[in-house]
Amino acid sequence: MILDGWAFSTIVTMSTGQPVTPYITGAPQPLDGGVSGGVAYAGATNGRAGWLARNSSTAPGFHNVDFRVGRQFSLGERVKLSLIGEAFNLFNHTNVSGVSNTAFSYAAAVPACAPAMPTPVSFPTLPPRSWRPPPPAT
Repeated sequence: MILDGWAFSTIVTMSTGQPVTPYITGAPQPLDGGVSGGVAYAGATNGRAGWLARNSSTAPGFHNVDFRVGRQFSLGERVKLSLIGEAFNLFNHTNVSGVSNTAFSYAAAVPACAPAMPTPVSFPTLPPRSWRPPPPAT
């Protein structure tokens, strides 16, 4: 207690972000880098993009300041009254609690009714080399 029954206190919490490993989702089979089939992963990278290192990104940090002020009043020898005011996240800093670790999402467009075989295309045969176009009309 200080200043005739007034009390002030703070709690300051600060931390850096945790490391994050980016992954690939929805990749077709087979794909180099250990990704096979969209959600099932196999191989050395377990779905991580092969060209990205583990823990190559950092999530946002956490910053928070809480403040408390209080005053105690005496209402006799044995009775005391305490009034307390508290402010949480005093500076209204946005703290992100989780991030998506999906770096890339592969989604190939597949037509609803793709033909089983391509339609054959026929080209006209070329005339023999001795052929010449007719002279222009005058």
